[in-house]
Amino acid sequence: MSKSSRLKILHAGGIAIVSTPSMEYMARVAYDELKNIVKKKSIDFHVVKYQKFSRGEVLPQIQGNVRLKNIYLFYDFNGDAGHDAMVLQLTIAALQDAGAASITLVMPFMPFLRQDRKDRSRVPISAKVFIQGYERFEKVERTITLDMHADQIQAAFDKRSDHLPGHVVFVPWILEHFGDRLQDVVIVGPDAGSEHRVDSMAEIVGCSRAFLTKKRSGATVEMHEIHGANVQGKVCIINDDIMDTSGTITKAALALTSAGALEVILTGTHPVFGGNAYENLQGSGLRVVTTDSLKTVPHDWKEVLPLGRYMAHAVLQNNIENGSVSHIITQGLPK
Repeated sequence: MSKSSRLKILHAGGIAIVSTPSMEYMARVAYDELKNIVKKKSIDFHVVKYQKFSRGEVLPQIQGNVRLKNIYLFYDFNGDAGHDAMVLQLTIAALQDAGAASITLVMPFMPFLRQDRKDRSRVPISAKVFIQGYERFEKVERTITLDMHADQIQAAFDKRSDHLPGHVVFVPWILEHFGDRLQDVVIVGPDAGSEHRVDSMAEIVGCSRAFLTKKRSGATVEMHEIHGANVQGKVCIINDDIMDTSGTITKAALALTSAGALEVILTGTHPVFGGNAYENLQGSGLRVVTTDSLKTVPHDWKEVLPLGRYMAHAVLQNNIENGSVSHIITQGLPK
């Protein structure tokens, strides 16, 4: 794009990308992408410096002037979720006190969202408590996130939110690797709750879909029926939102292999990788494809799809005339 044809940011004060240190790579990719599209003077980049004290307390300091800027805070949850949730609020307070015009939180992965309902007595709806904790700040206007655990969690937001689907990064990967034999590909959901996500992805890719039902017995998951397309002789690409201990998704792979699948590939948006996840995945012998919504340990069996450009275009659509995040969701990222 030529300099003369670059888009104009609507907000007179411009925007600033502000990032936690461990999100700096993703945020800089987004920043560089935006610099090529909008006037350079409309956008700044700053990293937050966190001073840690002996008792575990944290003091954030923004490393640059953010006064009257629309802030896009790239924030991660790579550490203890409770600690990170508190530090998030401190970081927002620092930005707000520094005179930010508005704050949009870019959090590809958000913790606590699996506790989205009161399913037993005397427990909190953790998702709502977490979201309300940061939405109470006056300058927070929007949240940008990716593949929340369930669509209904959007009801917990009082302020605007962009819930981006993971298929925008997974579909191009599938087409690149299997575009010449899509008739042999089946997109598979590891449980009934993934049916909507898998249906959408399979429709965009142009291939068959299936999903598995599962039965829990305490902490144990027993896979049983496969619904949808016949998987015999097919390349099955399992897609999940969160890969935690990865017990469910590896059991799903075993069920597909037992049903005659030619190859099984595990894909998941958020690599939480808790407990024995690395051992489970490495021991499965399967290829794993995920994103950089969380940091992971490099392995030759794992491929990481970057989210920087995706986040950049979500930011862009919120800052240009007639912008629409839905355009990215339906049309994908520009080439």
